[in-house]
Amino acid sequence: MPKAAADSFHARLTTLMAEAGLSDADLAEKVGTSRQHVWRLRTGKRKPYWDTICAVADAMNVGLDEFRGKKSGKKVVQPT
Repeated sequence: MPKAAADSFHARLTTLMAEAGLSDADLAEKVGTSRQHVWRLRTGKRKPYWDTICAVADAMNVGLDEFRGKKSGKKVVQPT
């Protein structure tokens, strides 16, 4: 993960958790990890692995683009 993306992860995680009203313990339970691990991610003490990013996004029901703070703008084309 590029340094800029890793550095912004904790800020976005903090924002999304606040919007969802989730504590470290709440998110840890949803992700299946410890409260301490979520705290380290949220405070930037630990850089996330890709599988952690995906697990957090899934647990918060947030798409990866939205989780990064970006809107994809792409439309999904459904097969006919």
